[in-house]
Amino acid sequence: NFKFLQEFKASFIKDFKIYMRYPIWIISDFISTPLWFLFFLLALILFTPESSSIYSLEYFFWGYVFVIFLASSMWGIGYEIRTEQLEGTIEQIFLAPINRLTIIIGRWSRTLVMDSLIILYTMLLFKIFSKISFSISNPFLFTFSLILIQISILGLGFFFSGLALKIKNYSSLTTLLFISFTIICGVYFPPSSLPFPLNFISYSLPFTYLVDLLKYSTIEVPTILELKIELPLSLFLSLSSLLLGLTFFKKVERNLRIKGQIG
Repeated sequence: NFKFLQEFKASFIKDFKIYMRYPIWIISDFISTPLWFLFFLLALILFTPESSSIYSLEYFFWGYVFVIFLASSMWGIGYEIRTEQLEGTIEQIFLAPINRLTIIIGRWSRTLVMDSLIILYTMLLFKIFSKISFSISNPFLFTFSLILIQISILGLGFFFSGLALKIKNYSSLTTLLFISFTIICGVYFPPSSLPFPLNFISYSLPFTYLVDLLKYSTIEVPTILELKIELPLSLFLSLSSLLLGLTFFKKVERNLRIKGQIG
């Protein structure tokens, strides 16, 4: 409704103003992201045959795009609640007559805007200084896959926001899960190349199919399943991720409010 949109707008503006207040954050994001990609790029150039190097670099880049969104979800969106705890403002927010979800959605929208700018900036840099073309073979499916990724990312953000409420500091768990996702979700290499049982775990995760659709829509990597099956499956898994993350957050919030342990 209109009230929710007003709260969302206020949350987005608040988060964006805080981000812009620290220029070092902006400089760090716009410098570190291309540098990390360049670091892995050099490794690929050294160890990939020249005949397949461009294809491999594009395959890696679109996986890296997903990693940027994933990192923002786990450390950016999920950690918003922890930031409010550390700043001592969490109690006031939860006592205010607003929807608590707008806090998380406001952070998500800000990270989405900045991540998109950083990705476009990185593409521009490497398009100028390398042979990578960043082809998009199916723009409609590309857009659809990005939407599904953002739905799942928001669901994961709700989950980690719930963790922040429940166990406060979850940095170690986040790092472990982040590394695991990048290995087993087909980000940098096909899930079929993973040994058992990692390949079985990979095929059971929503992110695997979302990354697969993203790469199919750009460089036409063969999909894991038939497209007519993988499309509705990816939609179902994305919506399920959002619903599960939202349910977990609300359940944790309700239990902690009852116990008086929000702060």
